[in-house]
Amino acid sequence: MILRPGFHSGAETFTMERFIQKGPAHWIINPKLTGGKEIPAIANENILKTITDRVIEQASNTANAEGVESVVLNPDAHEGYGAPIGCVVVTSKTLMPGPVGFDISCSMSFLQTNLEPAEVQDRRVRRTLIQEIEKRIALGAGSKPAPLQKRVSRNDFNEIIARGAEATDLLRRFEVDLTWGQNLERKWLEADPSVISSRAIDRGFDQIGSLGGGNHFIEMETSEIVDPELARHFGITPHVVLISHCGSRGFGHQIATEFFRQLEHEFKSKGKAFPGNDRELVFCYRDTEIGERYWKSVGCGANFAIVNHLFINTALRDALRTLFPEVQCHLVYLISHNLVQPEILGRQTKFIHRKGATRALPPGHPLMQGTKFESTGHPALVPGSAAAGSTLFVADKNSYLTHHSVNHGAGRAMGRNQARRVLIQKEVDEQMDRNDVLFNSRHYPIDESPAAYKNYEDVINSILEARLARIVSRHRPLMVLKGND
Repeated sequence: MILRPGFHSGAETFTMERFIQKGPAHWIINPKLTGGKEIPAIANENILKTITDRVIEQASNTANAEGVESVVLNPDAHEGYGAPIGCVVVTSKTLMPGPVGFDISCSMSFLQTNLEPAEVQDRRVRRTLIQEIEKRIALGAGSKPAPLQKRVSRNDFNEIIARGAEATDLLRRFEVDLTWGQNLERKWLEADPSVISSRAIDRGFDQIGSLGGGNHFIEMETSEIVDPELARHFGITPHVVLISHCGSRGFGHQIATEFFRQLEHEFKSKGKAFPGNDRELVFCYRDTEIGERYWKSVGCGANFAIVNHLFINTALRDALRTLFPEVQCHLVYLISHNLVQPEILGRQTKFIHRKGATRALPPGHPLMQGTKFESTGHPALVPGSAAAGSTLFVADKNSYLTHHSVNHGAGRAMGRNQARRVLIQKEVDEQMDRNDVLFNSRHYPIDESPAAYKNYEDVINSILEARLARIVSRHRPLMVLKGND
């Protein structure tokens, strides 16, 4: 990585006194720094050095909030709003918008094709595919629909946010492959569109089937099978795959914004202090009126995100068919990483908040009963940077350490503004060219440069060393589409 002259990383001095080792790649933050709370961190020693004092402070503030029973940091942990990104938060009675985040039910989907890598090796083919995808999927924050993007009516939209992938008649009408429904983390969450504001509806209505900006992406990748037996079970082959990362777009953001404001007002009206003096750590009790509305609103956001991914993958299939009319596409899995869900821990049901954390349920878990993943656990996709690619995991014996969760990506090593200040655009573009990764703009977004993220191999090795999960397949990028904000 080449930085602008005069730049110093400013990395905090790493002291082992901040952490106490419990096992391979398994530490706890020194309880002297957390008010006595035990906060596990999954990291090898290289990744441990990326966990800054600010991340520790945010984790401590979260752990000490009323109703919080556990906080865990994954290898991608980095500074967020309120709670760190890359954490898992457990409660019994309270719900916290902060550890869910603004992009409610941001998710990853994995579309397997039967295309040979050689069929897309020619850069002209990939460039044409990028253009065909852009015709069907809007890119960028607040973007207008793409020319061939599927458009829904207001009634369709209400059905989507109420029923998610259970709205099979609607999905059939929009040519979504209904066999994909068996490979979703969930088809829908409990929801009530009547509690959603008109502002949120207006922000989301035109965004079904769109990608968004920031770290959201579509990548075409080649595959290397590591565990042939599990790969066969999941339907993964050494052919071209398409990975998508996006969530509930402006719809989910508006829902989160409104509840942050309402809860902040409620705290102030009652003279109640914000946890850690941080308004992003407000919370509500599940059994209150506002708790019920938040729960049903999060369900609407999650249902939006599910159908958004189904529309995106349908558009990807249609784009591929313009060049390869006989292509076959199989949705391996769709899984979220910004959500709160009820899950059984031990013998009790808890609310598991995952903020930039991906569920990784092991074989035999109660939520896997009756699914095709009951005997194996489900796929868990962990992307890296646009140069590093992605890895598909399945839970290993120690997944309980993180309440059955792995990280949702590599995690940022520098903030967006910092990346824009210190990275050199020419070097970013040349790195992508050396890796033979095409992208959909003249310059690759500098704040999404591989150098802005943690070392992906250290992240992967932290998962493996802690025995959280084991690898099913590795994937190398061929092209990436992102929205320029």
